[in-house]
Amino acid sequence: VEREALEARGIREEQLLVPVQVVSAQEMTQLMEQQDVIVGF
Repeated sequence: VEREALEARGIREEQLLVPVQVVSAQEMTQLMEQQDVIVGF
């Protein structure tokens, strides 16, 4: 989950119901560039 997206919505990681890895927008971009397929939902 992108850290900046959570902050923009006033959501803290501990409020989420499922475990997630919080990363910066830059880290998210790097992760997405490494993937062969990205499924949006």
